[in-house]
Amino acid sequence: MHSHLKTIKVLGEVDVSHYVDFFSDIDDADWMGEFAKFSKKNIPFFSELERLPVLYPVLEKDSHKTIEELASGWSVEDIIKFMNYGDYETDVPTKGNLYDKYYDRKFFNDIKGLLSKSLGEGQIMMFVFNLMNPHSKIDPHSDERTGDKKRIHIPVVTHPDITLSNNGDELHMERGKVYMIDHTKEHSVANPTDCERIHIVIDWKLDVDY
Repeated sequence: MHSHLKTIKVLGEVDVSHYVDFFSDIDDADWMGEFAKFSKKNIPFFSELERLPVLYPVLEKDSHKTIEELASGWSVEDIIKFMNYGDYETDVPTKGNLYDKYYDRKFFNDIKGLLSKSLGEGQIMMFVFNLMNPHSKIDPHSDERTGDKKRIHIPVVTHPDITLSNNGDELHMERGKVYMIDHTKEHSVANPTDCERIHIVIDWKLDVDY
């Protein structure tokens, strides 16, 4: 499947029906945390995204704080340093304010099993919901911080006319399919539709190097 693609790989498929149902009646205020505000204000290619972190790697080791509490104190210099040079020292990502609300045991078990089988044993170091606004685009950019982590996208809410371009590869990502994307290559997204696009974005950290 999609064998012509060079920088995007389909790893399999998972049941996202729990989150499809969940987002059909979500409180919009959930998307308005400090993490999302910081991203929209300070990271140009996130200006059309609402971001809801469930798990996220941070440089700070103040473990009793949530991602949103930490984000309220971030400076632009902090996040640039993290994205360009940083590699988190801890093996335990920080939880978001809404972790308990958005954690679904079955889904986490399913995706961990699929990624372990496809990529090797490891753990989720980042789990974020990204909502892309209707009639919007994400301009071309690359993500240097991914490093040796595997960047995974799982569409939850989408439309056939929404497309991702990644270093010459272009496709519509289908709901429930699990895509590994080389985000160190230049990529962009176009949403010309009236629909919001919601993706789960995961960083998978291998337990050992292969």
